[in-house]
Amino acid sequence: MIIFKRIILGIFKYECKLFLSISKPKVVFVCGNIGKSTTIELIKAALTDKYKIGATNHSKNSKLDITSTVLGLKIMKRFYFLYPYYLLVGFLHAIFSKNENKILLIEIQIKYPGDADFYASFVKPDILLFTFIPENPEFFSNFSSTKEFEHEHFKIFDSIKPGGTLIYLKKDNIKAYLKENRRQDISYLSCGETDSDLIYSDCSCKLDIEKCVATVSAKFNLNGSTGIFNIKALGLHLPSLMALVVALANNLGVKVFSFSDLFHDYKPIPHRVNPLKGNNKTIVIDDTYGNSFYSTINAIETINCIKFEKNTFIILGELKNLGKFKESVHSELLYESIQNFDKIIIHGEENKNACLENHDVTKIYNLKTIKQIKEFLDDHISKENIILVKGSEKIPMKKVVDYLTKE
Repeated sequence: MIIFKRIILGIFKYECKLFLSISKPKVVFVCGNIGKSTTIELIKAALTDKYKIGATNHSKNSKLDITSTVLGLKIMKRFYFLYPYYLLVGFLHAIFSKNENKILLIEIQIKYPGDADFYASFVKPDILLFTFIPENPEFFSNFSSTKEFEHEHFKIFDSIKPGGTLIYLKKDNIKAYLKENRRQDISYLSCGETDSDLIYSDCSCKLDIEKCVATVSAKFNLNGSTGIFNIKALGLHLPSLMALVVALANNLGVKVFSFSDLFHDYKPIPHRVNPLKGNNKTIVIDDTYGNSFYSTINAIETINCIKFEKNTFIILGELKNLGKFKESVHSELLYESIQNFDKIIIHGEENKNACLENHDVTKIYNLKTIKQIKEFLDDHISKENIILVKGSEKIPMKKVVDYLTKE
C-alpha cells in the first residue's frame, strides 16, 4: 500500500508541474507552525472579489491534499479504487487548464524532516507568507531539536521563485535566520508592532455579551498609508495575521487602504475561539480544535483582556502532538488558568499529573468523564457566565460544547 501511495503521489506531482506550467497561477504559500488556516481564510475574504482563488481547506494539508488542491480535485482518500479516475481527471485538468487571473493558496504544514524539499520539488511560490513558530510548537517531537524543527520550516524560503516575495511576522527566530541566510534575488516585507515595513497598532478585542458578537480591530501603516480594519471574530492573535494579508494585498497591487471593509466577508473557522450562545444566557468560547500551547494561551489571554464581570470557567482537555513538551505545557497552562479563571475543570491524565505540581488547587476540579463535567456545569454555571472549552480535536470536548449550547 505504501508503494501504491508513492506511485500515486509521484504521478500527481507530475500533473501539478504540467498544470502550473500551462495555467501559470500566482502561487502563494502560507507556512509557519501557527495561524495558517486562519490566514488563508482572511486572504479569501480580502481578495475573492478581485481574483479567482483556489485554496487548501482548513488544515487539509497532507501531501496528497496539496497536490489534489493544485489540480482542483476533491479526493476521497479511503476509496483507493477511484484513484485511477482521479489521475485521469487531474491530467485532463492540467492539459486543458487556462491561463486565468488566479491565485493558488497552499497551506504548507511541516511535520517531518524532508517536507520542505517535497513541496519545493513540484511547486514554487511567487509569494510566501510566514506566520511564526512559537516556543512550544506542534509536531516538534518528529525532530531531534527545536533548531532542526525551525530550520526545516525556514528551508521553504529557498523554494521562492527569483523575483518573488517573502512576507513574514518579525519574530526573533526568523530575524536571526534571515540575518545569516538572506537571499538577494527576492524581496522581503516584515510585519510587526514596531520597527517593521508594515506596522499594526491600537489592537482591540471586544465581545458583545447580549448579541454574542466579537470584534477585533487594529490600525495598519504601510509606506505612509494608514487604515483601520475590523473583523467579526475573537482572538488577540488576529491583528498579526491581518497584517500579513494587508501586506499581501498591497503586494498584488490592491489599494487596500481604500477599503474600510476589507475583511467584511471573513468567517471564523469553527472550533477556534468561537463565541457561542449557551444555555441560561451564558457565553461558550469553543476552542476545541487547536492542539497547540500557543493557541490555548491566546484563548486565555483573549478572555482575560475582555474583563468579564461574571464568573469565568475553563474546561481543559488534553493537548496532543506536543512530544517532550507535554508535561511542561500542561503544567504551565494549568498555572495560567489559575491566574485568570474562577473555576478550572480538568480532564485527562496529563492535566491530572500537572495538577499535582501546582500549589493552589482550590479552584481546580479533576473530572474523569464527560458525564461528570456535564453534571458539574449543571450545578455551578449561572446567567452570563463565560465558559472556555479547550482541548485537542481527538479529545471529546466538542460534546461539552454541544451540551452547553443545546436549546
